[in-house]
Amino acid sequence: MLDDVGEGYGAHAPASVRSVDRALSILEQLAAAGRACSLSELSSSAGLSVGTTHRVVRTLVDRGYVRQLVSKAYVLGPHLVELGDRARYGTGIGVEGHLRELAERAGGTAGLAVLDGPSVVFVAQAAPRHRGLRMVIGLGEEAPLASAIGDAILASLPPKPRSTRLLPEHLFRRNDPDLAARLERVRRRGYAVDHGQVGDGISCVAAGIAHSVVPAAVALLRISGTASDAGANGVAELLKGVAHALGADLGRPG
Repeated sequence: MLDDVGEGYGAHAPASVRSVDRALSILEQLAAAGRACSLSELSSSAGLSVGTTHRVVRTLVDRGYVRQLVSKAYVLGPHLVELGDRARYGTGIGVEGHLRELAERAGGTAGLAVLDGPSVVFVAQAAPRHRGLRMVIGLGEEAPLASAIGDAILASLPPKPRSTRLLPEHLFRRNDPDLAARLERVRRRGYAVDHGQVGDGISCVAAGIAHSVVPAAVALLRISGTASDAGANGVAELLKGVAHALGADLGRPG
């Protein structure tokens, strides 16, 4: 079924798959209800025939996403707990403590960004509490791939990322003749810097997170100052330490 919607990280489905849409709709109904639901209730809410609903629900039960009670009603299944735990590897759940410490110690807004097609998307952020001037990153906000964050992510990937099927092919067609040399510099020093590429007047220092299930980087953004002071004031070392810690937290589950 996955072949119907494309392969590689960041691939976007051209259209929804009806059976998947129905299954997700039923899971959402059970979650919203907060109680056991009968087959007829699920059928009515989904606007499907009882027969179609039964086939979808039976598949979900067989896979552990839905559980049938003795009363024949249905509730969410135990396999969703495992999925929820694993979801944090790509959504930033549970990293707030690391980001908050970085923000306070470095005096800027810390964010976790993941690769999403041709851009990177912030999935978690923390701003310093006792600073007069600070910026807030909107969760889901995009940053260009052609930035320190993008360079940090690409530099953290395996030497032959295309063979890992993590990345869409178009990332390797970027019109950037200096990309390979720049990524090698980022790998050597462990972080990337820029000024103004994420936004006007914003300095950014970013470090890729090795072994993350989803290609990701931790970034520190500041409104004032320049990116060139990253190494001198110890920000880069703080950032690399956080990236290492997040790598352990967000690494591929065993």
